[in-house]
Amino acid sequence: MSAIRLMARMARPMASAGWPSLAALAVALLAASPTGAQPPGALKKALLSHDLPLTLHPEDGARRRADTAGVFDLLEVGIDLRFDGLALPDEVTFDVTFEARQPIGDGFPLLAAFYTPLAIRELGGDELDFAHQRATGELAVFLDRPIPEGATRTYVIEAALDFACDTPPGCSDERFLHLAEAAWYPMSLEYPVDDRFRVRLALDAPAEHIPTGTGVRLGEPVEEGGRVRARFVTERPTILPAFATGPYSLRRTGVVESFAPRGASLPAAVDRMLEIGRGSVEVYAGLFGPFPFGRLGMAAIDTEAGAGLGPQANILLPDVFWQVDPGDPVYAEVVREVTSHEIGHQYFFNLLGVVDAGEAWMSEAFAEYAATRMSEAVTGTRDHARTNYWSYVHLVPPDEDRPLWGEGVSASPHYFELVYLKGSAALHALRYRVGSDRWDPAFRGWVQTFAGQLVTTAEFEGYLGDALGFDPTAFFDHFIYSAGVVDLRVATTRGRTERAPVTVEIRQPAGPQARLAGPVPLRLHRPDGSTTDVMIELADQPIELDLDGAQWFEVDPELTLFRRVRSDPAGDVNHDGVVDGMDLLDLHARQGLRTLRRTEAGSVIEPDWAERFDLNDDDRVDGGDLDLLLEQFGAGW
Repeated sequence: MSAIRLMARMARPMASAGWPSLAALAVALLAASPTGAQPPGALKKALLSHDLPLTLHPEDGARRRADTAGVFDLLEVGIDLRFDGLALPDEVTFDVTFEARQPIGDGFPLLAAFYTPLAIRELGGDELDFAHQRATGELAVFLDRPIPEGATRTYVIEAALDFACDTPPGCSDERFLHLAEAAWYPMSLEYPVDDRFRVRLALDAPAEHIPTGTGVRLGEPVEEGGRVRARFVTERPTILPAFATGPYSLRRTGVVESFAPRGASLPAAVDRMLEIGRGSVEVYAGLFGPFPFGRLGMAAIDTEAGAGLGPQANILLPDVFWQVDPGDPVYAEVVREVTSHEIGHQYFFNLLGVVDAGEAWMSEAFAEYAATRMSEAVTGTRDHARTNYWSYVHLVPPDEDRPLWGEGVSASPHYFELVYLKGSAALHALRYRVGSDRWDPAFRGWVQTFAGQLVTTAEFEGYLGDALGFDPTAFFDHFIYSAGVVDLRVATTRGRTERAPVTVEIRQPAGPQARLAGPVPLRLHRPDGSTTDVMIELADQPIELDLDGAQWFEVDPELTLFRRVRSDPAGDVNHDGVVDGMDLLDLHARQGLRTLRRTEAGSVIEPDWAERFDLNDDDRVDGGDLDLLLEQFGAGW
């Protein structure tokens, strides 16, 4: 049973508590020969996709910063583990330090979902009585003396891990052992997500294994008596201590450490992983501020776990990533995108925390936005961001769409397309609309202002309004708080002379579809290739537009709206008011364009899709569209 399912049954006010439950990835998705695996889009989704059903707030809309709720504030949790081969230890020692927020009389509760307490004592004191309900995970510790408000106490818990590594991705013990599941360590019962704490990990493994864990490395692993001992400590409070151990080959460059599969890795692939890590750290430092941690560990875990995971300073990735030939362009791209997404979580979740399922997009969409910026830095294109946009638009049926913010998205079968892809597309839409020269400093300011805190969508909206100097209400209403894609029908009427203004009317069909208000961007195209961007207001429709020497225009070329754009008549693909030879040439040049671009390894969404060329709305541009245009030839003269 996963942490999500277990904690959802608890009687306390945490009915939706838990930790990411990632989609299982088929064992065969990446074999030794990746070209025979799943299509890259499906592969990436399987590796990244997970929901984030966290604690619901009992207060009405109140937001709590870290460590401001509950009877006590967890300050530090120490975890001491000794491994015998690749299997979880039977026993573990925890020490828990907390500060009382109010006087504590008879006892206090902890969450103990995946361990069974054997003995509990106050540090330096006698053993204490306790009661543990395995079915709910509730652990009640009974005190022999009260704790006054503001006092700090440390308790030592000897426990047996009650956890089987047979339900990936939180744990696996095949070739490598990793553990990144929630609640296998003491947590606050009522506020497990809000109450973050520092973690000390002490790992003791056989000499043939190298351990890696959450946080800053405290010196090198020490080999002694056929054992390897390593200690780690988090730089910042967290809710997810995680570790991995196995037959690694350790390499480092700067702050980046690669824990590659020993004897199975391609040297070029190891170099590639280090390059991705180093590049991501550099790009993100420029965009979001200094890298939050003193190291970035990238550790191989079994591909059978079917996931990438982003704990603090120690991301966990399928071991096949160190075996993918960097010369394979399709799968090398997947490796980069997934790896840079998990590194993005060092900022978004580890540096800026989220508080509940309604805010999950602020972890996953923001990490995916970071990955698209890394792709942009590497490729010089916006293809990654545009692919995310069109994937959402084409893969989520209108009746199954959900707003990004709110609890409803957690139950959607299209959680990945919504929270990851739609969410990252929303951030790019605002970036394109205000311009990177304004957006990037504002976004960096957001990250630095709220570093080390829990954040909400409402705070993000308010901060951007101040930082960018405009009212973002309409934008957030359309992108974050509403569902659906807007259908825009663009009708253009030519003036009587060549230089006369054209009349543009952008209509939205009546009915239950999403509707849009506010400005719509247009791009005017001149014969010499120069362009001018203008904004028109939907409320002012129809509107006269001076083309200023331009021949034709595009509607929303940078995808700053969730929309589909169609011409009226359909054959006027360049919106110049007449179906003529220019439309025919443009449509002919795009013959063969499909929503899904075919590759040797499978299909991916085409980043340069332009639906105005798909006259018959069948997700491809072909002879059927040419026939329709020819039927309309001359319309608008």
